[in-house]
Amino acid sequence: MSEPDTNKVPAVHQGRRVMASREKANVGHLTNFEVLDFLRTRGAKTDPMGCLGAVAASECKVYEFLLKTPACNQTKESVSEFAKRCEGFKLTHAEKQNIINWRPSSVPDVFSMVEECEKRFSRDEHGVDMQAGMNV
Repeated sequence: MSEPDTNKVPAVHQGRRVMASREKANVGHLTNFEVLDFLRTRGAKTDPMGCLGAVAASECKVYEFLLKTPACNQTKESVSEFAKRCEGFKLTHAEKQNIINWRPSSVPDVFSMVEECEKRFSRDEHGVDMQAGMNV
């Protein structure tokens, strides 16, 4: 039995259901910044009356929450730069995502987000280079 094509989605064309191509339907987990950026493009606002019709009320609540996280000060460039700077650390996708989402402010904060940090990284890597995540 073959896997369903995740690049195809149902669509209606001239009264018939057809499969239309689009980018990958499920590309994995998103960072808080990516969700915030998406909600901004959809027209989310902190004023509940300003959200009417543009996005769902729940999306406005998520938008309000994300404005109180480090994601509100991040840019596509800062997130991309962080990803490049941490390539040599062999962090898992989840570890990178946590660092981007919560922007740790100290090395102990980074240690709490990186599993077995003491075992995986040399003493030199614990220093200044590991603080790359603090500048996301």
